[in-house]
Amino acid sequence: MPNNIEIIIGELFPQPATGSRVFASVYATQQVHGEMTVTDESGKARLKAPFELEMEGDALELDISDLPPGEYRVRIGILEEQWERRLRIEH
Repeated sequence: MPNNIEIIIGELFPQPATGSRVFASVYATQQVHGEMTVTDESGKARLKAPFELEMEGDALELDISDLPPGEYRVRIGILEEQWERRLRIEH
């Protein structure tokens, strides 16, 4: 990780998502920016959301109200690193 930045990405919650928003707990030792990308089962990007993350603990919020029920992957990109989490929507 550049500049000795430590980043820890938690799981998405709630799971399964039944409302209009999901969250990911994130910890970073410095302020960073990134992007969350939601892809469907075919790999098509359905939603992209840039974010700014403050130092220390924070929760990223993602509005999923326009996505139909189903299975998705959420990719969280910060600097050159990528994390992927599974998301199930049942609203």
